Amino acid sequence: MSWPSDSPADDQRRLNRLLAYVSRAYRRPLHRHRRSSPEHAQTWERELASELSFWKNYINSGGLEWPDEYVERLNPTAPLREHLIAERLTDISSATVSILDVGAGPMTTLGKTHPGKTLTITAVDPLAADYDRLLQEGALTPPVRTLPCRGEALLELFMPESFDVAYARNSLDHGHDPLLIIRNMVRLVRPGGLVVLRHYRTEGETELYSGLHQWNFEVQDGDFLVWSRWARHNVTRILRREVELECWYEGGSDHADWVVCVMTKRTRRLSS
Repeated sequence: MSWPSDSPADDQRRLNRLLAYVSRAYRRPLHRHRRSSPEHAQTWERELASELSFWKNYINSGGLEWPDEYVERLNPTAPLREHLIAERLTDISSATVSILDVGAGPMTTLGKTHPGKTLTITAVDPLAADYDRLLQEGALTPPVRTLPCRGEALLELFMPESFDVAYARNSLDHGHDPLLIIRNMVRLVRPGGLVVLRHYRTEGETELYSGLHQWNFEVQDGDFLVWSRWARHNVTRILRREVELECWYEGGSDHADWVVCVMTKRTRRLSS
């Protein structure tokens, strides 16, 4: 881990500058983001362009080196393959299970079907409008259309306790406030519902805090941590009265292990 070596006052000034930027930037459309210096602005714009370029190549090539995944994304009868959700669906009594996919990209990776359950999937992503343009250029109609919404603004679009499951895969480290996004996801699931997270371990550190990769996910002493160069959150402790939380590492790829986290929303909030 790399932490600032300056004085606490310097650290606070740095944090205040960051928060001021975020407050300004997230009031603008994403493609017009500006940072406080030309260098930062160029980095941000370049990374957004790179993200869209990847998906354009993915769509035009039929999935790049993942053609089977590409076909499955477009298959309306594809099975739900996220085992963190599938293994727990029997704990949800209703025949219809509503799932929110946060930061879903142009086509959700979640399957659409599961034996004995009817799945209704809602997908959101800040870049949804740009993804719609790419899909239109590729003459593609996804089974689930991604809606434009930042994770920090989920409660502006959906009512609390609207979903049985809220899911995010490899996306919250791109947000400016992943703890707020997680809190929003908890509020959006019903009592007894699930918040399921799957992210690469210490992605901000691995990517040297380039572009959109500003946060890290990690398990330490059994607790789920979300941290950056400017803040550190022990999510297990912060949300202990609202959820039962499990977290662990799963084998990922040569890139990194997965950090996975499953939260079950308590039917009654614990007292302090």
